[in-house]
Amino acid sequence: MKLTSFAILFIVIILPFLFITGHQLTIINEDTMLRAYYDSVIDNAVQDAAFVISQNAKNFSYGSKSDTSAVKELAVQTFFDSLYHSFNVHENPASMTRVQFCAPVLIFIEEDGFSLYAINSYLNEKNYTVMKHCWFPKKHYIGELLEERYSVRYTLGNRVYVFDTVTSLFMEGEYTEFKDDISFFASRESFEVLRNNAIRQSIEREFALYIRKYNNLRHKSNFALELQFPVIDDEDWVRALNDVGLLVFAQGFPVLYGQKYEHYALGGARVIRKAPIVGYKYYDQPYYCRTSCNFYSDIIGEDSGNTIYFTHSVEAAKNGYYPCPYCRP
Repeated sequence: MKLTSFAILFIVIILPFLFITGHQLTIINEDTMLRAYYDSVIDNAVQDAAFVISQNAKNFSYGSKSDTSAVKELAVQTFFDSLYHSFNVHENPASMTRVQFCAPVLIFIEEDGFSLYAINSYLNEKNYTVMKHCWFPKKHYIGELLEERYSVRYTLGNRVYVFDTVTSLFMEGEYTEFKDDISFFASRESFEVLRNNAIRQSIEREFALYIRKYNNLRHKSNFALELQFPVIDDEDWVRALNDVGLLVFAQGFPVLYGQKYEHYALGGARVIRKAPIVGYKYYDQPYYCRTSCNFYSDIIGEDSGNTIYFTHSVEAAKNGYYPCPYCRP
């Protein structure tokens, strides 16, 4: 057989594979763009909801007697309205329901606890089983037993609620008020580790319980998919633990290729902010400290022209700043 014949035979054999490969690459690229669009839509919706919360900052501040339920309802409505308009399904009840089931869990992180707004199953007034989003009871941030006697409930700030299991006394106040009895509260660093772990583990524990419940009842709906526990980046947890805000878990939006779509989005309302962290340079060395630091206010000054503000010390450290040796933030 001549070389030309071999070449023609080769082209005839390989051409379908090239076509299939090219088609798959096109689908993969389109799938990547589709997933990126979903991420953008959900992130924007979460930020819209967080903005609503931020406009009602006084209701979420520590010690407020205000009922936050109306604000949270408005935030939920804002979140889903944003999704409906992005997917152009605002006037289509069936499609709106499908969108709702693709965001089965919203977690509101507040100063003294958190609450789930999640899909649940119940009987309506006509004795029909209904699956829709409902509010779950508010939970507190409970930490581990300290010194083998102190049960501690934390907040997003420095205030703690301590129950002494030996004397049955219930106490509350700033964590520094208990440092003589609880050695872990002697330094801010050890306290923040305990507090952040307590908040994170409380949320993860409650969410794990909900996942088991949801997966047991999901067969009652044509829309529900199996819910899986998400892997959240440590940096996002740090953001979540410093601000009142909203954490949303989404999955099940239609994709073109590969694994099912999963995404989480965090919207920090930044309504209960700790004293801001300020960065400055002293003899060309970058430091960060609290704005209440005497060294900063007396020596550096706010109008020095080389200051920068950060959300928290982690953010400052990641930008190359060192902790101030005077206030030790």
